[in-house]
Amino acid sequence: MQSGHPTHGGAATSVAATALGLWLATLVADLQARPVAHGRRPDGSEVRHALLTSSPLLSSALGPALLIALSALGVLALDTALWVSVASEVAALALWGFVGGLRVGAGRLGALITGVLNAVIGLGVVAVKLVAGH
Repeated sequence: MQSGHPTHGGAATSVAATALGLWLATLVADLQARPVAHGRRPDGSEVRHALLTSSPLLSSALGPALLIALSALGVLALDTALWVSVASEVAALALWGFVGGLRVGAGRLGALITGVLNAVIGLGVVAVKLVAGH
């Protein structure tokens, strides 16, 4: 999964840093887009809303962190924990896409297509990380 031989600490740090980086990038993009879209800076309630709606990105690190901890306890190999993490996160993207599609009234087929597209994007991110040697 990573270049060289990953350690439990290195894997946990990578997971935490990636989740934090994605969250901060999403938050910054959202808050920078608001003045362009609305012609004014976001007010306090809009900033709180952006914080709330982007916070699930932080929770995405919990599953992988738990699997890495189980690996550190000898329950499973670290490579296995990392691959299970990848698979579960891509599956979660698909599920979020499906549920989101249903919530916006896209119907079952539209929701399924949205879920599949989310999974494809997730697999694209995985491919880029693998090519980059992570």
